[in-house]
Amino acid sequence: MLKCIHGVYMSEIKVNKIVVGEITGFTKYGIFVKLDNDYTGMIHISEISDNYVEDIEKLFVIGESLDCRIMAIDEEKKQLKLTIKEFNKRNKRNKTL
Repeated sequence: MLKCIHGVYMSEIKVNKIVVGEITGFTKYGIFVKLDNDYTGMIHISEISDNYVEDIEKLFVIGESLDCRIMAIDEEKKQLKLTIKEFNKRNKRNKTL
């Protein structure tokens, strides 16, 4: 059975859909996430917040789950370009960036 996240079955990954990803690593330019299928994703630092983000690792932890919106899909590599800006606008974390 395919896992359904926010009404999206993982085989139905499409641009603008919301998915849940688990943080697997950081770089100075973004966050790496793994989804519940063969897809991995990258959240560029510019897609975390409208505010300046100095240190990603002070805001997030490996293993944390994040709601993400899909911006682009590379089907061949099973990689996603993701954003979390809209979700951070709605929570308190945006005030600490």
